[in-house]
Amino acid sequence: MRKQQLTLLALIVSLSSACMSIDSAYDRSRFGDNPYEKDPFYARYLRQDNNLDRQIRQRLDYLKGEPSSARMHNELGSLLVHKGFPKDAAREFKRAIASDNEFYPAWYNLALLQQAGGDEAGSLRSLRKTVDLKPGHPSAHFQIGLVYEKKGKKDEAVEHYAKAIAINQSILDVRSNPRVLDSELLDLALLRLYPQGHSMKSMQFQGAPRDYVDPSQRESVSPQAEPADIVTPVAPTTEQATQQQPPTAPAATPTPAPGP
Repeated sequence: MRKQQLTLLALIVSLSSACMSIDSAYDRSRFGDNPYEKDPFYARYLRQDNNLDRQIRQRLDYLKGEPSSARMHNELGSLLVHKGFPKDAAREFKRAIASDNEFYPAWYNLALLQQAGGDEAGSLRSLRKTVDLKPGHPSAHFQIGLVYEKKGKKDEAVEHYAKAIAINQSILDVRSNPRVLDSELLDLALLRLYPQGHSMKSMQFQGAPRDYVDPSQRESVSPQAEPADIVTPVAPTTEQATQQQPPTAPAATPTPAPGP
């Protein structure tokens, strides 16, 4: 009995240590006050005549003055992925999370890199955090489904596939989501959704507004447009604002009074 108790205590301590090590990966103190006071090593490969390099340089310069910008860390990480520096990109996503633990795009981007690097446990943790922060994130639900399917947990995989499809049906479009080819369970997810979708489409409500549009007939939004909600809108210039004004109707010409 005592041996079992000791074994259980050792397991609890081990799990606690693992959780602490995971959480410390997103501790701001690990990154220092400003890690951009000196250029990172990859800065030596940036060229001014390359558009991608210029965008990376701009974000590095911005972070020198504002190192706690989660959005800028996330943008820099995305650019570094395209540049071919995935480890540095992952570090930027972690810095974004360290600056704002609720910045879900960085959690999702980090999950993709963790999955690509074979860290399924870390990827699943980051994906779960993503849907905790944004339950209606179709791409995250789909990626969770892929992880569960690979683990052989079919019920859990189908559940998340069904959620992803219910939120955004274009998740099934291979042009916008090539990983749809990696799953063999999507037919089961569609069957799970069928009773709900069929019952909704069979309802014929009377007295609906004249301009009412059936949601099922609306054009779906591509899952790749997910990060668009973090784009900062740019105010139009004075000239653009003038051009955007609706044309002024010509003044009515008074009708002359009839003669005597």
